Amino acid sequence: MAHGYPIEAEGRCIVQTHRPLKDAPAGVEAFAGDVRKLAAELRRELAGTGKDVCLFGGGESIASFHAHGLVDRWELAIMPALLGDGIPLFPKRSRRVERLRLTHSRALKNGVIEVWYEPDRSAVPAQRTAGGCG
Repeated sequence: MAHGYPIEAEGRCIVQTHRPLKDAPAGVEAFAGDVRKLAAELRRELAGTGKDVCLFGGGESIASFHAHGLVDRWELAIMPALLGDGIPLFPKRSRRVERLRLTHSRALKNGVIEVWYEPDRSAVPAQRTAGGCG
């Protein structure tokens, strides 16, 4: 985790930010712009390689890709801890609701549960409901 960057990237490592990156390691680049253009560029770059784009980030970054339907798979880890408060996956202003289909689940020895979901684009669009369940 040198320089505050949490992963070692095999390919390009792009950080979505409006500020210059200070002391970024070689191969790390900043991006501020339309995420649709970035996604299209990465799809062209990776076409036929069998490689995926992996998005790590907070709610703001994730929501910017999700708002444009650019997330093909959600890989989530459920931690074995109860929090009184935490950081939400999406910012409160994010209103897009999307049905998901479970494609993978696994319980790890440390109690973490790994789940993967893909958008269920064949389903009728989800309706936003009052309350926390829907």
